[in-house]
Amino acid sequence: MSKIPVRTCLSCKKKAGKKELYRFVVQYAEVVFDENNRLPGRGVYCCKQDSCLQRLYKNRKKTAAAFRCNEITWQTDIQALCEVVKKVTR
Repeated sequence: MSKIPVRTCLSCKKKAGKKELYRFVVQYAEVVFDENNRLPGRGVYCCKQDSCLQRLYKNRKKTAAAFRCNEITWQTDIQALCEVVKKVTR
């Protein structure tokens, strides 16, 4: 019996299994959605709720601190990000 890795949502602090959360990483100074949980680098996790995703996008200082960066930019705007995440996780 193997242990399930537990991660914490950066927005609401809910603890859940690694596969139950979205993962984001910084690549080339932009935050990108890691759909396969395989991209290299420090990752942050977020619940699969739109409200948590919007809080993560909106609170750039907290997200940057989690990535240990001074400043971050997102690859897309919040509406496009929500659509991509929903399309990939169907």
